[in-house]
Amino acid sequence: MTRIASLFCLCILLGALCACSDDKKATADDDTAPVDTDTATDDLLPGDGDELLNDDDGVAGNPLFNKGPYGVKTGDTAGGFTVPTDDGDWDFEKNWDGKENYVFIFYRNGSTNAAQLWQSQIVMLLLNSPKNVHYFFIAGVDDDKVDATLQPLIDKIDEAKGLIDDPKYWAPRLHMVRKGARNLGNWISDWYNGTASFVMGVDRFQKIRGTGSLMSWQNQQLEFEMVGYEAAHWDFQFEREQKLAAEADPLILTGIDGKEFESETITFEVEFPAAAEMTDYTGLAVDFEQICASQAACEWDRIMHLYICGPDDTDTCGTEVARWITAYGMGGRWVTDITPLMPLFAGGGTLKFRLYVWGYQAKNYLSFRLTAGGDPAPTGIKKLFAGNPRFDENYNTQYAPLTLELPAGVKKAAIAAFITGHGNGSEQANCAEFCPFESVFVVNGTNFEKDHPLASTNDGCAQQVTDGVIPNQYGSWPFGRAGWCPGLNVSPWVKEVTDAIVSGENTFAFEAYLDGKDYVPVVTAPDGYRAEINSSSYLVWWE
Repeated sequence: MTRIASLFCLCILLGALCACSDDKKATADDDTAPVDTDTATDDLLPGDGDELLNDDDGVAGNPLFNKGPYGVKTGDTAGGFTVPTDDGDWDFEKNWDGKENYVFIFYRNGSTNAAQLWQSQIVMLLLNSPKNVHYFFIAGVDDDKVDATLQPLIDKIDEAKGLIDDPKYWAPRLHMVRKGARNLGNWISDWYNGTASFVMGVDRFQKIRGTGSLMSWQNQQLEFEMVGYEAAHWDFQFEREQKLAAEADPLILTGIDGKEFESETITFEVEFPAAAEMTDYTGLAVDFEQICASQAACEWDRIMHLYICGPDDTDTCGTEVARWITAYGMGGRWVTDITPLMPLFAGGGTLKFRLYVWGYQAKNYLSFRLTAGGDPAPTGIKKLFAGNPRFDENYNTQYAPLTLELPAGVKKAAIAAFITGHGNGSEQANCAEFCPFESVFVVNGTNFEKDHPLASTNDGCAQQVTDGVIPNQYGSWPFGRAGWCPGLNVSPWVKEVTDAIVSGENTFAFEAYLDGKDYVPVVTAPDGYRAEINSSSYLVWWE
């Protein structure tokens, strides 16, 4: 979608019909959706990489184990516990090493969603789950009914072991808890008794985590497979924090500190180092977090842009430096490397920015991270093509070729671009959100092509959870899109073009095709959301 909140779309993806209208969105009510309203998962983690895993004195018996304080709510530090399993008592503190995630899946008596989840097949979870996960299956019934409740699941697991390559690996990681959820005598029971949810986890930060919607958008049923995406994202978050923590003395400049949108826009200023000092830095990233007040406040997937206000557009602020697609009904955090665009910041001093999104409300936290010591940043930049025209048989007449003269002494040149396809349900090919169009830059007659092979796939965005896609959103998040995913930053596409440039004048053109040909849409809904390609591009160079 990304454009019209009232739009009802039907997207045909490899034969799978997925309705993206309001009546198909998962909600946070226990009997219509799977889990609790943990809509801003990234804000639970250490900020800016300045707090590492278990940065404390540990506890007696396991120095890696966080000493607390402990709690039972999402975001709290998880304390120790012991649960009875088929292999004996399993001690959390004793087994903790900071390398594993732990997921607790409860059968909650009376919940139709919990029952549906437990009736699903578990083989896909074992095939697709990260390997560093322990799964605990806990029955919310009286102790004398636990065995009967767990037995059908045990039978499914036994069947699944014959369908996977590593059953011996998973055997000690699938724990059948032999007491009822209310009678464990530890904080697991406290959590269970204090919520209506039925899936909970502990990540590698030893923090308690909730989950999103566990509905498979291919069959509209809750599936064990969806649980594994949560642990995959926890790993992504952990590794991101380790990478940020490893940066040597980053300069962090705050731009937005918890502000909400006003008329869909936030305009703000940031004081950067002076121009002479900016040359000391070789890297630039945007660290952006959104927290939703409710699922409804962040209901749809929206295109969100960050613009820098240059000397020639102080009022309009039309130079794009970052792009995100918001998540369905959830917040998130994204750290985007925009080093190729550093020449736009080279002047330093007070720089003005505009953050824009249509029809979306959230608290926003945005900062810039300047780092030193990496490969040299580009020294020059010029705009190429920017716009959002309709993708049809006239598209390749929309942008006139440009002629640019590069300064003497250029050693390397590249194109940096944000390119995403939007519009769906209105054309037979379902362009441009769900069709794998090709974007082509022509530099002095040489083609440089950006493809979108995951568009139209059933799981193209689910595949990118390990790259930062927010999993289990309250909308049709798993399907592959053209250049973007709901709940993910759009990283600049960077393509070196050094061998194609010449001394003096250079010509540039921008085109788009479907299957190598001009796209002539077969329109099925003239008043619907027609295909369009949202792009902004730059030539950057190093001297």
